[in-house]
Amino acid sequence: MKKILILFVLLFLVGCGDSQNLEDVSLLVGSGIDAGKKGEVHLTQQIIIPSGGGGSEATRPSYKNYYTKGDTIQESIRDIALKTSPVMSNHQRVLIFSKNALDKHPLDVWINEYIRDDNTRRSALVFVTRESAKKILSTGSKEDIPSNKIFEIANNKRSSNKILEPITLGQVSAKLQSDGSFAVQDLKIKDGELSLDGVEVIDDGKPIGHMTPKDVSHLNWLIGDVQGGVVSATYKGEPISFEIFHMVRKEIKTKIKNGKLHFDISLECKGRIAENWYRKENSFKKRDLEEMERAIEKQVKKDVEDIIHKLQTKYKTGVAGLYQYVQIQHPKYWKKHSKEWGKEFSEAEFNYDVNIEVIDFGTKGSTS
Repeated sequence: MKKILILFVLLFLVGCGDSQNLEDVSLLVGSGIDAGKKGEVHLTQQIIIPSGGGGSEATRPSYKNYYTKGDTIQESIRDIALKTSPVMSNHQRVLIFSKNALDKHPLDVWINEYIRDDNTRRSALVFVTRESAKKILSTGSKEDIPSNKIFEIANNKRSSNKILEPITLGQVSAKLQSDGSFAVQDLKIKDGELSLDGVEVIDDGKPIGHMTPKDVSHLNWLIGDVQGGVVSATYKGEPISFEIFHMVRKEIKTKIKNGKLHFDISLECKGRIAENWYRKENSFKKRDLEEMERAIEKQVKKDVEDIIHKLQTKYKTGVAGLYQYVQIQHPKYWKKHSKEWGKEFSEAEFNYDVNIEVIDFGTKGSTS
């Protein structure tokens, strides 16, 4: 028994021989990819510097960016070893690609190394920027780590419907292998601070256009992915704001009629009147409340019609992920037309209906 115990201790010590202290490794939280004039890789890697000291002397974690160049992503990643301690990439939260890089090589080329790497998290969020990724990851104070801030604001979807559901590295890889068209959240620097700025439309790995934050809100209404935010409408000639509480029903059906694709989309949403500039407001009256609901529904339908028109005529591709409903509900049709999804979507017909229910109007409901 004593010999077994000694053997166990020896094995434990050998197993710990390869372990490293946190201070001896570099924790990677974000990467930015730009392209040189000839398409070579310009890589920015954001490393966390752990907080130091204790008690009143403790400091917040900060960061340091390392810049490398190479003919491939792998070469650029490896060259960081010439500058700092071994990098742990399994904590990476964001991957940022400049539009310039995507103009030179398609997105599937740029993510190839990250998909193959066992240590890169498939849950890392993917972003595009029309600025340089290097500049994006260099914006902010030393304590306000850019990668963390980007990750946090991308998850504010419950506060604003102008934010697209964050897309992960794994999801990007899957979409590139399916219909090939989707949208990626865009980043920019506004008034010296990092900000979300609509989305970049990606088709077959290449950027084909930019959607504004308002476009994104309309897109979210089209696909029924509204988790929060505000709808601005007009009631009796004055502005009114409807605060979204939650979507209570979403139904998307597809049908093939005379060889043509049809979408029937029906949504139901509850919320409150957050603001009303009409001075003779009386939300206690059922008729007035119903008129407000109809005004909001009218605005949502107009917004959805606008985004459908833009998708079908400007981008000519279905970035909204509606192909999944066709794939599930009409597998034979999808198998036959999946390679020409852009054309099929552009010619599809839509029947869209939304029901708005006001369940709260704040502490002020009547002027009388």
